[in-house]
Amino acid sequence: MVTPCPLCHTVLDGFQREIERDVGQKLDMPILHLPQLVGLALGFSPDKLNIDRHMVPAGVLRAYAADVPKGQR
Repeated sequence: MVTPCPLCHTVLDGFQREIERDVGQKLDMPILHLPQLVGLALGFSPDKLNIDRHMVPAGVLRAYAADVPKGQR
């Protein structure tokens, strides 16, 4: 899921475990802030965009990141 709103990103990412308990279903859905998605599309690495700092692991996105040589991101 991608959101342009910083507060929405914080709530959806930070409270997803509580939401999972409320709905009784594991969501495990990475939440991106819009600039992170744009950065991935432009070839920035997930590390450069701090994707690893999300509450819900977003490591699955590494498979979709552009293969750009280091130093050119």
